[in-house]
Amino acid sequence: SGKGKIPPDETTPPFLTQYNAAWVYNVMATVGISILEKKKDYRSAIERIQQLLGGFHCPERRGYWWIRLSINLEHLGRPKDSLELAETALADPSIAAHERLTLRKRVLKLSKPPRRWTKPAWEREMPPEPRSVTITARQLATGSNGPRLRFEGADDASAAFVEEIALQHYASDEGGNFDGIHSESSVFTTLFVLILWQAMFDVTVPDVFRTSLQTAPLDLGHPGFYECRSNEIEEILSLVEGGQAPRLIQHTWDAHHGTLARGIAGTWDSWDVSTLQCIATCIGGKGLAAICRILAREYATMCSGMPDLLLWNAERGVAKLSEVKSTNDVLSDKQRVWINELERAGVDVEVCRVIVGGFADDP
Repeated sequence: SGKGKIPPDETTPPFLTQYNAAWVYNVMATVGISILEKKKDYRSAIERIQQLLGGFHCPERRGYWWIRLSINLEHLGRPKDSLELAETALADPSIAAHERLTLRKRVLKLSKPPRRWTKPAWEREMPPEPRSVTITARQLATGSNGPRLRFEGADDASAAFVEEIALQHYASDEGGNFDGIHSESSVFTTLFVLILWQAMFDVTVPDVFRTSLQTAPLDLGHPGFYECRSNEIEEILSLVEGGQAPRLIQHTWDAHHGTLARGIAGTWDSWDVSTLQCIATCIGGKGLAAICRILAREYATMCSGMPDLLLWNAERGVAKLSEVKSTNDVLSDKQRVWINELERAGVDVEVCRVIVGGFADDP
């Protein structure tokens, strides 16, 4: 109804607010926004978003609400209001890193003269275009591809998606003779749990374990997860930076193998511990610690968006991450944030663009 605001219960830990009725109502209203937008009822969508932003609940959704509000104002032919709204949103501490990037891109897009004659000071902080490599592949005949492009595989008798084509490239002499998997975030959430198990399952943190059936603490994905355990987490990550990740992985593997835990992709038997240790060594202590720190701080938003391929060469002790894109695919803002963070941590990362180099008949 929009009449009055119900503040959150101050006695309830912030990470538990997702289990109250107000959180559920906010989620329902957020779904309603997308329905109104599909109907092009932007005025009603704006009114609903303003109600949500004026409340106290679901701070993790505020970035999405700000972005949609700015876009809807532009749909109504109000670019000046859309710009001012995006500028205001950047001061909100609740927005995630990829949402901040989206809003900054909107500000740069809308702030051309005469609306703004000076560029914002943060423009120099915008992530640069990532390094990229381009490979060509023969596309299979249109008609059997489905929603995704398929290409002729290395043996000329198999159909392959872009990720498989890229893996074949990186396995070659030209590509670096890498072993590799199409993993996205699954390897890294698995390593995150194995390395930070002691901090993740620290039963002395109040209110985060209510039953013995939990596969993770209730605050995983909330900023409080890192804040409540920062000393313990940083102590562990200092060991990782010092090259102790393989030892930590082995210890958790031996002590807790088979225990259900959120973040362990698939099952424990889906992984080989020696391979995980090799990957950790090849990535390097600094890079792996940086990845774990990001996940500890923003697990809910940053457990997705990582590069498609994880590549490693055990003989050379090196690793590479690669985001694969086919013709006309573009990087999402979350992918750009991850690539920028990985580069800052010294991790070798690039974009692999697979372009059509002719056509082949279906096998």
